[in-house]
This record gives sequence, C-alpha cells and structure tokens, in this order.
Amino acid sequence: MGPVIERAFPRTLLGLLALPDHRWRRDEIMGLLAGAPVRGADGQLVPASRWERISRAAGVVAGGDWEARLGGYAVARRLAAARELASEAPREGLIARREHDAQAADELRGFVAGLRDRVEAGAGLSSWPELAGWTTVTFRALFGDVGDEARLPEREARAADTVARVVSGLAGLGAVEPVADLTALRLTLGLELADDLPRQGSSARACWWLRWARPSGWTRTSSSRWGSPRNWCRAGCGRTRCCPSGSGRWRRGSWHRTRNHSKFIFIDHRFVLVTSANFSWTAENGHLGLGVLIDNANLAEAVEQRCAESKTSSSNESKCQVKP
Repeated sequence: MGPVIERAFPRTLLGLLALPDHRWRRDEIMGLLAGAPVRGADGQLVPASRWERISRAAGVVAGGDWEARLGGYAVARRLAAARELASEAPREGLIARREHDAQAADELRGFVAGLRDRVEAGAGLSSWPELAGWTTVTFRALFGDVGDEARLPEREARAADTVARVVSGLAGLGAVEPVADLTALRLTLGLELADDLPRQGSSARACWWLRWARPSGWTRTSSSRWGSPRNWCRAGCGRTRCCPSGSGRWRRGSWHRTRNHSKFIFIDHRFVLVTSANFSWTAENGHLGLGVLIDNANLAEAVEQRCAESKTSSSNESKCQVKP
C-alpha cells in the first residue's frame, strides 16, 4: 500500500492546483476527471468519457480553447441539428445526438470556467488560514460529501480523511509564516501527503536486540569479571583476562570488547527500522542516531521471528525485548 498521495482524491486535488502552470491543458484536465469521482455544480458525477470525446472533437488543446473552441463546436452542432430538422426526411436520432453534443460542450465549457474562477480566487489569497479554508471548500465542491458515499473503497475514504486532517492543520502555519500562496500550498500538501503512509495489519512492535559478537581472530577468555556477555581477547595473547585491574576502562593496545547493539522497530509487518540509537530522553535530545528504514514485508517477518526466538532463548549471546 503506497502513500496517501497516490489515492484518487489527493492526486486530483494536487493536479487541480498544478493546472495553471500548464495553461489548463486538455489531457491533464481529462485525466483528472477520469481518475476520481468529480462532481459538477449540480452535485452529479461529471460524464468524463463524453467530455473527453467532445473536447477532442472540438480541437481543444489548452488555454483559451476551452471557451472559444467549445463555444464554436456547440454552435456548429446546433446548426447541423437545425439543417437536419429542415431536411425532407429528418432523422430524429441524428438531431438528438447533435443537440446532445452541443449541450455537453456547453456544460464542459461552464465546468472548466468554474474551475478556473475557483483557482483564480485561491490565487488571490495570501495567508495559510485563508488557503486552508479555500482548499476545504474546493475539495467539497469537487467531490461532494465523501462521508455519504456508502460504496466508497475504504482506502479512498481514509485518504479523504487524511486530506481533511492535513488541510485543517495548514491553518496553524500562519503563526510561523504569515504569507503564503497556491504554490506553497501545493508543495506543502504534496510533502505531507507523500509522507503519510496508511497503516495496515497490526500496530507497530519494537525489538531491542543486543547481540554480543565475537570479532574475527579473537577468542573468549575464562574471566567473567565483566559478567555476561563475556569478554574477548586476541588468540594467543597470553593474558588471563582482557580488562585492566581496577580502572574499569579498556587499555589501549590489543584488547577490547565489541558488540552489535541493534534495535529493530517493526511496523505493520512490513517496515523495519534498523538503528543503533537509544530510545531515551538523553539520546533523543542530545545525540545523533542513524538508521535504515526498509520496506520489505518478507524481511520484516524474518527479523521479527528471529527476535521472538531470541526472546525465548536461554543463550546469553543475545537478548531481546519486545514491546507493543
């Protein structure tokens, strides 16, 4: 399951905000209408397939073509219907089809004009609270009340809820940056929705896995001064133990202790975060910890199973603690 930005509602909303940059190209507008349940001014779903055919037949490319060419196409279809009606043997089906095409052209022309007016109104706004309110109204105008859609897929419903949550949070940005515009709105929405990954499966689990590893070329000593895990020294060093007496520190030279102090966080049996960072106040506020986030369900399952086995193992070589 990909990020929320890949779902139909947020993808269409962001696409609408980008239309002015490309002069309202026909292929982009038709792609948006075909990719989501967009509604017209009457609240009904727009006839995306019919409008695609009409705009192509009218020769619309971008910009002013929506007004000029769709208007001219509608006039031409009505004239053709009138000529057919005045003929000796008028064909009712052909007349109805030409009048229907003219009506569809007028509806599409009005729909695009309404979109342009709406986006131009948003372009005149200059603060985050205003833009957040405009986005909420625009989302409802495009898709209606999503909560009333009984047959809406669960993922799309969650995506719509996420968009509403993110947009409502944008109003608070006014305290940080008082000036904003549609470009900032589009970029911020895109970043927030791209980082929002929907959950699947169970909640996240964390595993702190401490494994004490024997370095290559080293052998374990008989000393247990440092407790378990055990100490290691170079093979053949002749020392009875690897720790200097009394100091509690490692001496420079040939001896030292190594370990693999790894933590794994499993998320929804899909993601694995591998890091050496400690989850403490000191570590989070005073240290810089690095990690790797891996999106691989098979790896997540294997590592989680290994951690669970280590938890029940009596061996002192590894310790595992699993928390919900």
